[in-house]
Amino acid sequence: MDKVPTMGSRPLVRRRLDAGAAVAGLVVFGLCALVADSHRVPGPEHAVFSWINGLPNGLTFAAHNLQFLGVLAVGPIVAVIASPRGGRVSRPPRSS
Repeated sequence: MDKVPTMGSRPLVRRRLDAGAAVAGLVVFGLCALVADSHRVPGPEHAVFSWINGLPNGLTFAAHNLQFLGVLAVGPIVAVIASPRGGRVSRPPRSS
C-alpha cells in the first residue's frame, strides 16, 4: 500500500486492488471500443436503438430536459451525501 499525501488530516491509501480495478476497467473499455469500431451491432441492440429512434420527435424536448435535470442534480446530491462524512464520499480504509 502506498500512502499519498492529501490536504486532509488523514493520508489517502492506494491499494493494489485499486490498480487492478483501473486495469480491468481499461480492458472492458477497450473491448467495447473494438465492438463499436467493427460497425456490427447485435440484433437486440439494433432493435432497441431503432425502437427509440422511432419515437415521436415531440418527446425530444422532454428527454433533453430530463437529461439536463440529471446533470444538474448529480452535484448537489453528491454534496449532500458527502457532507455528513466530513466531505468524503467514500469511507477511509481501516487502519490496521
